Amino acid sequence: MPLSTEQINLISSIDQKVKNILSSGGNEASVMVALLDEMPKIKIIIGSANQEELNKYCDSHEGFYQYMKILEDTARAIANGKDL
Repeated sequence: MPLSTEQINLISSIDQKVKNILSSGGNEASVMVALLDEMPKIKIIIGSANQEELNKYCDSHEGFYQYMKILEDTARAIANGKDL
């Protein structure tokens, strides 16, 4: 199912926030903290978009890609019982 305009706007907002955080010296932890309130919405996006659509937005929004990578790495570490 295609993403809604609201979801696409959220992707753009996350993209810009991540870029701002990282360009001002922030790290993965600061990105996670800054975007903590967005997690429920991100879960909906991940659940409703197909892989091709998610790839499209990751390719066109570097900050969003970085955020998704942080989430993926965090989930993998938790699943494997490793420290973050």
